[in-house]
Amino acid sequence: MLPLRLCRLWPRSPPTWLFAEAARQRSGPSNYYELLGVHPDASTEEVKRAFFSKSKELHPDRDPGNPALHSRFVELSEAYQVLSREQSRRSYDHQLRSATPPRSSGTTAHPRSAHQAHSSWAPPNAQYWAQFHHVRPQGPESRQQQHRHNQRVLGYCLLIMLVSSLLQAPVSQPDAPGHQKKVVSWIDVYARATCQPREVVVPLTVELMGTVAKQLVPSCVTVQRCGGCCPDDGLECVPTGQHQVRMQILMIRYPSSQLGEMSLEEHSQCECRPKKKESAVKPDSPRPLCPRCTQRRQRPDPRTCRCRCRRRSFLRCQGRGLELNPDTCRCRKLRR
Repeated sequence: MLPLRLCRLWPRSPPTWLFAEAARQRSGPSNYYELLGVHPDASTEEVKRAFFSKSKELHPDRDPGNPALHSRFVELSEAYQVLSREQSRRSYDHQLRSATPPRSSGTTAHPRSAHQAHSSWAPPNAQYWAQFHHVRPQGPESRQQQHRHNQRVLGYCLLIMLVSSLLQAPVSQPDAPGHQKKVVSWIDVYARATCQPREVVVPLTVELMGTVAKQLVPSCVTVQRCGGCCPDDGLECVPTGQHQVRMQILMIRYPSSQLGEMSLEEHSQCECRPKKKESAVKPDSPRPLCPRCTQRRQRPDPRTCRCRCRRRSFLRCQGRGLELNPDTCRCRKLRR
C-alpha cells in the first residue's frame, strides 16, 4: 500500500507530504523529562516525587487488560533510573544536547511547503485531485510532454514497488562449507563444564521470603552461583567463597511504590567436594541435619540448609503493619 500511495502523490510534492505525515504520527514525550513531567533543571527530589505520582497513574494493576499501560510503566521506571543518579543524568543531558538538530535556514524560505505540511490533516487523495482543478493546455507539444512525464512517474512507481518487494522477500543463504564441519575442542568443552561461578537467574520470591510487597520489579535477578560438573559422581560443586551483594529493587505496594535495597548471596569461589551422606537424618524427623545459624533469630531451611528468618517473625511484623528486614529478622517501618 505504501508504494501505491507514493505513486498517487508523486506529481505534487511527495517529500513534503511524507514529512508532514511522519510529524503527525509522531506523538508522546520525546525525552525522559517530558515523560516524568519535570523541567530539565528539576532537583532529584522533584524527579522522585514526579515518578511516584506517575507510577500511581500508570500502574499495570489499574487496567490489567491494557498492555500499553505496562509498557509505559516500564518506560517510566527507566526514566527514573536514569534521572535519579547524577552520573547517568549528566550523561543523558549531554546526549540530549548533542542530538538536538540544528535549525535549518531553508525552513522559512518555502511558505508553500510549510502550508502543505500544516494542512496534512486533509485526506491523502485531496492533493492528487487538486492538480486537475486548473485547465491544462491542449497542444500537441504539451500532450507529448505530459505523456513523457506520466511515463517517468510510472517508471518510478514500478521501481519503488520492485525494491520494496525485494526488501520484504526472505533471503536464504546456504551455510558455509566449513560451518558444518566446525567442532568444539576438548579444552573448550572442559573449561565450560568445570565447577565455577556462573551467572544464573534466580526468582526474588524464593530468595526474599518474607518481603511485604505485592509486586517486585524485576521479579528475578542474575547472580553468580556455583555450577558445573565434577570428575566423579561422589563429588558435588559447592561454594567455598561467598559474599553479599545489595541490589535496588522496585517494591510496589499499591497504590504506592518505592525503591528498596535487597541483600542476595553471591558465590566467588567453587570447589568439588564429597557429597553429604543422605543417611544423616534424625530417627524421629525426616528432615536432614543442618548447621546452626549464626543469627539468633534465623533458622535453617530444611530443604537447602540456608539460614532464613522464621515465618512467625514475618507474620508478627505483618500483623503490626510493618515489614521484615531479611538481614536482621526484625520489624521495621514501611518506607513510603
